[in-house]
Amino acid sequence: MPNLNVQRDSVCMADDMDAPHDDDVVIDNWSVGTIATTIINRHYLAMISGGLATWILRTDDLDGTPIAVIAQQWRDPKFLVPESSSILEMVRDRDSPSAYLEYHCQIDPDLVFNALRNRQPLPDKYGR
Repeated sequence: MPNLNVQRDSVCMADDMDAPHDDDVVIDNWSVGTIATTIINRHYLAMISGGLATWILRTDDLDGTPIAVIAQQWRDPKFLVPESSSILEMVRDRDSPSAYLEYHCQIDPDLVFNALRNRQPLPDKYGR
């Protein structure tokens, strides 16, 4: 089965001790729905006390195309592209495909999703 390299932001200084947070995830197909579900089911994302954490799943790296928003408080991710889309059609390097999870702190995930969907600036994740 193919591997997808996944990386994520650190969530706090203690989490930095284990950085970089990357993992090769074995997936059974390249759909963004399968990838998001696999990431969630593997418990790859850091759990935040209080249960509120917002993540943007992107292709490649921090500058990659946003494809989904995953929130600790949501059961399922919300997709910015069709769930059945192949990530291989969106990544820059098909020989070494990767995905990146950007931590958007405890910002309301619906605000983040709507900003991305409407191509608006993201809310300041530090509340400034």
